[in-house]
Amino acid sequence: MYQHVFKVDPLACLSCGKKLLFAGMNFGLNRKELMARHHDLARLRWR
Repeated sequence: MYQHVFKVDPLACLSCGKKLLFAGMNFGLNRKELMARHHDLARLRWR
């Protein structure tokens, strides 16, 4: 629904465009804050 309404894929990485795994929601973060968190999250290794 989000993708249809806002014309943005919520599961696409803001930095590289690859598909993300939905793990939760954060409200109130702007694009700059999300981008700052991306690099730390991208380095995580999922087991």
